[in-house]
Order: sequence, then structure tokens, then C-alpha cells
Amino acid sequence: MSTEIFDRAQQFVTSGEYASAKSEYENLIDSESDNSAAWYGLGVVNHALGDIDAAIVAFERAFLINRFHAPTAANLAFLFSQRDSSLAAKYAAAAVDLGLDNEQLQALVSPEGVSTNLTEEEEEAPLIIAEGIHSESINLIEEIALLIENSQFQSAMEKISPALEGDYSADPMMWYYCGFCLHALNLSEDAIQSLNYCLQLDSGLNIAVELLTKIEDDMQEPEEEIVEFTPVATEEVQYAEFVPDEEEEELEISLEDTLVVLERKAKDATQSGNHALAIQTWKKVIEEHGSTYDSWIGLADALESAGHVEKATQCKQKAEEFNKTTSSSDEEISVDLITAAEEAKISSAQNTTIDESSVNIAIEWYNKGLTLLGEDKGDQALNCFEKAISSAPREERELRVRCHNGRGHALHQLGEFAESIQSYHQAISMDPSMVTGRTLYNMGSSYAAMEHFADAVKCFEQALNRDLDEEEMRLCKTQMNRCSLLLKEQNKSAKVQS
Repeated sequence: MSTEIFDRAQQFVTSGEYASAKSEYENLIDSESDNSAAWYGLGVVNHALGDIDAAIVAFERAFLINRFHAPTAANLAFLFSQRDSSLAAKYAAAAVDLGLDNEQLQALVSPEGVSTNLTEEEEEAPLIIAEGIHSESINLIEEIALLIENSQFQSAMEKISPALEGDYSADPMMWYYCGFCLHALNLSEDAIQSLNYCLQLDSGLNIAVELLTKIEDDMQEPEEEIVEFTPVATEEVQYAEFVPDEEEEELEISLEDTLVVLERKAKDATQSGNHALAIQTWKKVIEEHGSTYDSWIGLADALESAGHVEKATQCKQKAEEFNKTTSSSDEEISVDLITAAEEAKISSAQNTTIDESSVNIAIEWYNKGLTLLGEDKGDQALNCFEKAISSAPREERELRVRCHNGRGHALHQLGEFAESIQSYHQAISMDPSMVTGRTLYNMGSSYAAMEHFADAVKCFEQALNRDLDEEEMRLCKTQMNRCSLLLKEQNKSAKVQS
């Protein structure tokens, strides 16, 4: 159909029937708005009809679609030579660069070569070089469009790829079709590259802009809120359930431990000038993880920054005293942590003297915490889980693991992400075999909220290999993709700053 219309237009031009030719070109443009040959032909007939403004518009559109057509650039150079010397020079230079050798063009390349005082008789007609559109070109484009319409994207790509390596290497529409098909084949990154190149060739190609925007929006869909799963344990616990697990699977996760999270929080607080928070956090480190040289020195630095010089000096003295004590004991004692852990496990399994009343109290608090957690009463649930932890005998490892997980969920629900990570890690360190996909998901969500995207991705990856249902798997993949994108941006920003 397009070939027939174009052929009729060419025949009208040859016979001098420019009005009829104009009508045919406009009909062709109505159906193919990005047909550069049709716009070019319209420019020719508009000039022949004496409508210079319309001719310029048509040639500009043709050049926008195909910037590698020398006659279009040449015609624009001649049409602008009496209107705008800088534009005339620009288009003349483009025509010469594209291989069109012409003395008039060479003269127009330099603004001095453009005369703006020519009379109407002296004004020369522009160099109109009407070129026909090859039927093969139309047939190929129509064939590709038909394949796309029938959702045969792979077949379309088999025709697009060689075309882009040949005569269509600078054709914006062919690059658009390429991007469209790649997107349909779920190759979004490649589609974006193709569409970006398409828009370099023709920045006004709206369909390419719209498709590019859609793809980028689709890739950013994970920007939704981090959604929590329900707690890991959803059933009430009875004492009979707790049997020491003899198998301990290896947890291949390389994440920051609880102490590191707290220390980082304290150091960040000092750097940001929040000395009260820094002091409070260092005290918490000492209370929960015991005295160390680093913790006392950290507290001393925080106190000193806050202006408490005397107390800071006392903390430094404690740090030195502790350093002397621990250094001497370190020289005498070498602990095999793996062996110690195994011995503790065996000891726990063999220990039959269990305070059943304490266990039942812990279970009662734990179950109450679960109920409150399900009602979105995170603060009350947190209190229950902490009471359960304090009352659970140390021999009841599985119960304590569940309690720490519950505490992590409550903190996560309250938005206390750093502390929730600590609680999850506490549970993991006690028994890695009890780690579930939901626990890893929530821990990953906490890392994501703190912008620790690398750790978040690791958590989500491992959560996918555990006990998640179909909807949870979908959500986990979405969050993992989101964090992967944010991690890339984070790394880019870090490189720029460095």
C-alpha cells in the first residue's frame, strides 16, 4: 500500500501535478509519520508550489528522521541561506560531511559565504534532489511491523539485526523496532540501549520516548514499600516440641554481626555530632556484649566529644586495665570455638534437668507475643518476647531461638531495623538450622531500610531457597531486584565521589 501511494506521488511530480503529489505524500505521512522519504518528497513539492516555510518544515522533519541523507541537508542549507546564515552553514557542513561535493555548499559552510542581500531575480532555486523510496525498504519495514503485530518478536529480530548492520544502521525506526522486540523478549537492558541510540538519531520520536519511559518505570516497580511477612512461628508452642536438633546446616551468609551493627551506630552518631546517642549506644555495647578495650575506648571518645573529660579519662583507664588483663589471658588460652560449640551442643542434649516451670512461663510469654504481633501491637509484643527470653532456660535452645526471632519481628514492625538485625543474628548464631525464609526476608528488609543493600541482597537470595510460598517468593524476588538496582546506583555514586 505504501509503495503504491509513493509511486503515485512520484508520477504526479514527474508530470508537474504538485498539488496532487502533495496530497499523496500527506496521505502517506498520515499512515507512516516517520517515513523520511515521504517528508522529503513533501518538501520538494511544497517548494515547487512556492510554500518555502512548509518546505523547510518538511525537510527539517525528514532530516530529523534520517540525519544521513545528504540531499535533505543540502536543501535546508539553500533554503536557509536567505534567512539564517548560521543554520545555512550548519546544514551545508552536514551535506558536505555526508559526501555531497558542491561549490555552492562549500561557500555556504562559512557564514561569510552567505549573502543576505540577493534580489529575487538573483536568488537561486535550492538544490532539490528528489529520491525515490525503494520498495524493498518499505517491504522490509512492513514485514517487521507485521511480525511484531503478530507477536513474532524473535522472527522480527532475525530481520532487524542484519538490517541494522547494513543500510538501516542509522534508521531511528529500525532501532525503535529493535528496542520494542528486545523488551518483548524480556531483554530490558538491551532494549534500553537500543532505544537510547534511537533517540540519539531522532530525539523527537515520541513512541521511542514513551516505550523507554515505560521500560524504566517497570524496572523501578520494586520502589514499593518494604513489606513484612507474618512471624516465623505461627502456632502456639508446647514443651514437647522442643527436642535438640542434632543436625546443624551451614548458613552461607556473610553479614555484619550484632556487635558490628551497634559499634557502627555509635561511631556514626559521634561523627554526626549526636553525642548523647553515641554514649547511650556504647553503654549498650558494654551491657549486652561485655567489656572490651574497644568498647571502653569508644565510650571514652564519645564522652570526650560531649565535653565530659573527667569521665572520659576514667573510661580510658578501664580500657587500659581491661587490655592488660585480656592480653595476658590471650597468651595462655587458645580456644577452639568449633569444638567448644559442639561440646556445648552435646551438653545441652544430655542435660535432662530442666526447670519445667520456667519453660512453661517462657512459652506463655512467647505465645502471647505472637498474638500481639499478629495484631500489629509491636511494642507490647516486644515486651513479651523479652520476658520470654529472660525466663527461658539456656538449655532450651530452640525456644530461645524462636524468642529471639520473635523479638526481631517486633523490632522490625516498630521500625527499629538495626536492633531487629541484632536479634536475628542472635538467633542465627544460636542455631543456624532453624533459620527460615521469612526470617531472612525480614532481616533483608531491615538491611534495605538501613541502605545496606549488599547485605540485603544476600538475605533475599538465601530466603528464596527456603520455605516461602508462591506469593512470598514473588515479593522476595521483587525486593531483591529493587535492592540490586539501588546497590548499582550506590556503587556509581561512590565511584563518582572517589
